[in-house]
Amino acid sequence: GECLARGMAQACLPVSNRTTYPAAARPLGRQWLMAARLLACFAAASLPGAEALRHGGASALPGGAAVKQELSNLGDVQYYGEISVGGQDVAGILDTGSFELVLFSKNCDSCGIAGKYDEKKSATYEAGKTTQEHAYGSGACMASDGFDTVAVNGLTAKHLPLWLATQCQMPVLQMASFNAIVGIGPPGEPVLSAEHQLKQLQQQKEAYEHTTEGVPKELEKAIESVTEQLKAAQQKPSLLESFGVSTFSECLGRQPGSPGWLIWNDDTRSGAAGVQRIPVAGQITWGVSAKA
Repeated sequence: GECLARGMAQACLPVSNRTTYPAAARPLGRQWLMAARLLACFAAASLPGAEALRHGGASALPGGAAVKQELSNLGDVQYYGEISVGGQDVAGILDTGSFELVLFSKNCDSCGIAGKYDEKKSATYEAGKTTQEHAYGSGACMASDGFDTVAVNGLTAKHLPLWLATQCQMPVLQMASFNAIVGIGPPGEPVLSAEHQLKQLQQQKEAYEHTTEGVPKELEKAIESVTEQLKAAQQKPSLLESFGVSTFSECLGRQPGSPGWLIWNDDTRSGAAGVQRIPVAGQITWGVSAKA
């Protein structure tokens, strides 16, 4: 079908000690699409370059065969696709503005109709040891880490790191069309965020060491906690890395109500007529520079 644009959406930098994402997980819609058209951007988001991977020190992965995934259209403002987690089908927002897979648990009383995934029914689910708050513009969730097998149209990742939301303050979930937020932002953000937070805490510790008060026990505990978070993040590959995806693109149908498509490992079409290459400007995002 005819497409309006391909490209990447801009994400937000994490702040404070929480994992923070754009408003409402930045579901891809026509507001962003119009901006993409103004940029005349018709390109696939590419992972292997140093610009995309410099933040995490990850190595580029060889791209596999292209996989085309249909995205359901909700009112021309939100698009979501089906993924399989532990053999259970869930609808996920394929979010270029966040970085991890967050599932809304069936056992979450505050997740509304978004709560569908049941880890107790998965033979491949493995619980982790960490609980963390994930904050979006539309609210926040407490989630526990875990691992499970995730598949999308032939792409499969075993023991993929994920977060299982069990308590949320997010009104949009009461009538949500999705059951998961599938972060496909550049790999490495969780590591970078933990490193940044640890650096700040260590600077605070150094400042206290030059006072008569001494280092507060709470600060010592915080440093210990973030150090463990960093170690865990360094051992957790992203969904893109686990799938072996080196490029992806987004295609939204021109006609109102028409479906969208996400093409995993799409051809970059570099050098083809009408294709413009725009470098990634964001340190940990797919953001590009633009002038008004």
